Amino acid sequence: MGLSFPSLSSAGSSSLMFTLAAQNPSLKFPYFSIRLSYTARSEITFGGWNRARVAGTPRWYNASPGPNGIRTYWQMALSVPMVGGKIAAPLATHILDSGTTLIIAPPAAAATFWSNVAGAESYSDEFWTYPCNSPPDLSFGFSRGFATKWAVAESCASSSLAPAPLPVAS
Repeated sequence: MGLSFPSLSSAGSSSLMFTLAAQNPSLKFPYFSIRLSYTARSEITFGGWNRARVAGTPRWYNASPGPNGIRTYWQMALSVPMVGGKIAAPLATHILDSGTTLIIAPPAAAATFWSNVAGAESYSDEFWTYPCNSPPDLSFGFSRGFATKWAVAESCASSSLAPAPLPVAS
């Protein structure tokens, strides 16, 4: 189905949410929300959010345009990864993508991040591991002074090593 900005469409068309908003100018909430879960049903809501799944008021952040000023990915500027509540890599722009299964980072940023995780080791030129018996307390902070930290639950397979960010060329 695709939920990207129209500039990323390989068909040159608008995604569902952009089409709904354009065709319904009176749409009260021209956005979508996604709930991903391992233990319950995941869901997507168009034109709002499921209030039964949110405690309190949602916190909204502006999606940042790319370097050329065009919005492509759902991305957050002024973002940092944190380990144990402390900044673990340089300030960056992070892309939020519900279809991505890995955390991807430039090699130098990945090395800086993993140097802050106890027991982490380079598995290859592209992957890092950490001991599953002591997973890192990982979170992300997005602008606003990083007062709110968004936690990421650990995920370990049956082995004692877990795959981690796949660095890409910087």
